[in-house]
Amino acid sequence: MLLSKEIISTGIWFLYNKIIGKYNFIYRQNIVSFTNCIIAIMLLVHNKNWLCRYSMTGYYIIDLLNEKSIYSIFVWHHILTIYTLTYLTYNPNYEDNNINYQEISRYGALLAEISNIPIYINYYLYKEKSQQLKTFLWLQIIFSIVFRICGTWRMYYDCIEKKRILYILTLFQFVSILWLYKIYRQIKII
Repeated sequence: MLLSKEIISTGIWFLYNKIIGKYNFIYRQNIVSFTNCIIAIMLLVHNKNWLCRYSMTGYYIIDLLNEKSIYSIFVWHHILTIYTLTYLTYNPNYEDNNINYQEISRYGALLAEISNIPIYINYYLYKEKSQQLKTFLWLQIIFSIVFRICGTWRMYYDCIEKKRILYILTLFQFVSILWLYKIYRQIKII
């Protein structure tokens, strides 16, 4: 069930989308996504987990409304992310089998958002038909491997006893590997 804070956040992201509405749809989505990324990184670095949860949930709801196909990998990624964001606001003193859900969620979200930064640069380079696109696509692959794949192994180690979290992390890893494969195929075409 959506709480009032998620509804307010969704409204704010909707208004932001409308304010920058002078750009075409895809370019506007890239600006909104990059804004979400930077806000999330700042909030997570400063340990504002509750604010980050509501902000990112609102963003993902708006982004879901923009998606045209229920079968898109983004839809399932967003739904899984919204579910995972609830762990950001678990009681920080609550530990089950010595697993601090709040810290693990914060760490994972921070790594994921940092790994997204090259995506927004690549979109701009793609639109400008830049010769540097191939280089930055490789940078995107490196960021994804370092932050999403290698960086989250610490979380696997921390969560090995708690199957529910382990399943969620495995799904995120699977989606990350699919995404890397898609980028690699794109590089081969260029």
